[in-house]
Amino acid sequence: MRTATLSLLAMLLWTTQAGAAQDALPYPERPVRIISALAVGGAVDSVGRLIAGKLSENLQRQFVVENRLGGGGTVGYSYVAKAARDGYTLLVAGSGYTIASVIYPIQYDPLNDIAPIAQTTNSYYLLVTHPALPVKTVKEFVALAKTKPGQLNFGSGGVGSSVHFAMEMFAMASGVSLTHIPYKGSGPAQIDLLSGELQVMMANAISLLPHVQSRRLRALGISSPQAIRKSMPLLSQR
Repeated sequence: MRTATLSLLAMLLWTTQAGAAQDALPYPERPVRIISALAVGGAVDSVGRLIAGKLSENLQRQFVVENRLGGGGTVGYSYVAKAARDGYTLLVAGSGYTIASVIYPIQYDPLNDIAPIAQTTNSYYLLVTHPALPVKTVKEFVALAKTKPGQLNFGSGGVGSSVHFAMEMFAMASGVSLTHIPYKGSGPAQIDLLSGELQVMMANAISLLPHVQSRRLRALGISSPQAIRKSMPLLSQR
C-alpha cells in the first residue's frame, strides 16, 4: 500500500498588523472558536476537540469547537477566511484542505486568506473491514473484491476527501472495482461501516483504532511500511 499520511493542521486567520497588535494584549481575553469543517467523530474533529480542551486547561480561557459543514469542508474554510482577523477564529483541518481548493469552486484564497501556525499530529491510514467480510489480509480482500466487481462499498468523508482519494488509489493499484459512498464526514461513514452497511474503508488510524481494538472492525493493513512493525500487535487482532 502506498503511504498516505494525514497531517492535521491548526490554522489561524492572521495578518501582520493583527499579529503585532495582539503581542501587546494578554491573549486571549475572550472565548476563542476553533472551526471544524468536518463532521463530529472524524479524526480532524476529534483532534480539534483535544486541542480545545488542552488550550482551555493551559490558558484558563474558553476554546470552543464549532462545526460548519458542507462543500467538502469549503463552507467551514470560507467562514474562517472571511472572519475577523483578530486571532479569535481558528481552523483545524487536514490534508482535505488543500484538495478542496482544487476540486471545488471557492471564494477565498487558500494560501493567503488562511495561514498555518502549527502541525499538531501526523498519522497513518488503516485499511479496515467489517468483521462479517470473510477476509483477514489485504491479499484475501483483493481476491474477494475481484470476484465481486462493484459490489463492495466503501465510505469516505465526501467526494475528493483524502479518505476518498486514498481508497481510490488502493483500488487502482490492486486492480479492483469498489463502489464509493460519500458522507458528510468520515465519522458518519464509520457508523455505517460498524453497522455493516459498508464493507470496507481506509481512514485515519486515530479514529479507527478504538473500533479495531474492540474487535468491531478488522484491520487488514496500514499505509506506512515504517509503522508496520510497531503495529503488529494491533493488526493481529483479527
